[in-house]
Amino acid sequence: MQRFKNILMVLTGRETDRQTIGQAAALAVNNGASLSLLEVIEVPESEVSRLSSRLKGRDLAGLYIEDRKAEIEALLAGKNLPLSRVDVVFGIPFITVIRHVHRHAFDLVIMTAEGEGGLKQKLFGTTSLNLIRKCPCPLWVLKPSREAAGQGRILAAVDPADPGDARAGLNRKIMELAASLAAMGGGELHVVHVWEFFGESLLLKRAVVSAGELDAMVEQEKESHRQALDSLALQYPAPGIRRELHLLRGVPGEVIPGFAEDHGVNLIVMGTVSRQGLAGFLIGNTAEQVIQKVDCSVLTIKPDGFVSPVQ
Repeated sequence: MQRFKNILMVLTGRETDRQTIGQAAALAVNNGASLSLLEVIEVPESEVSRLSSRLKGRDLAGLYIEDRKAEIEALLAGKNLPLSRVDVVFGIPFITVIRHVHRHAFDLVIMTAEGEGGLKQKLFGTTSLNLIRKCPCPLWVLKPSREAAGQGRILAAVDPADPGDARAGLNRKIMELAASLAAMGGGELHVVHVWEFFGESLLLKRAVVSAGELDAMVEQEKESHRQALDSLALQYPAPGIRRELHLLRGVPGEVIPGFAEDHGVNLIVMGTVSRQGLAGFLIGNTAEQVIQKVDCSVLTIKPDGFVSPVQ
């Protein structure tokens, strides 16, 4: 399925941009999409102007931008990319990116994670986390040195047991995108649904029900979730790719990162949900916990009707 048509890649000025450009270009070609590049210089423009005044009015900001564009041109040399535009601007990165998305109607933003991940360092930094929370379109954060998504294992994190329209819409987007990416590169698709039995320990502790009755209730709950997962999978068949369904019990924010690590997942496709009526500022606890703990690339999707607080 051709999903994305107007892709924005955010440059970081680091060597990892070289790999990310290759992956963004491949995705653009496979989707028949246009690709734009944006680099945001975080040095305050007022500081640049102040320094310019000391240099007898020379346009230091312009020189800065020219230098970065020259380096980008060198990075692109010899590459046949479906480029639409290349912009270098001053600003606060996540705010500038979101306004760029609004202005040019991008339907996907791709960037490299700021950290290296692993045991001692978090993968996602301030810019990627702010974009995950506030960017109006899907955001794909690539882990440096990971093979391209679609050439490995893709995890689709879904919650088919939630009857809400917002969750149903997210499940649809997650399943369609994850299956499309897996098919694009001949990868594996692992559809994961994590469930809990709310109040289990309290019911047993207060002897509200017997142990046998509680076991039966838990088994019934499990079967309900299994049926919901099977029903979702039937709605979105994925012919031609290897797909496995996984019904896992536990706390989603703990189970999903553990599953991803144990199974060598390259990309997690998951939804974010704004909470407490405050559009764009908070995402669901599960998404927040997963993002803080995973060590692979993540593609996050907003629910229908999401409104970014950055305009």
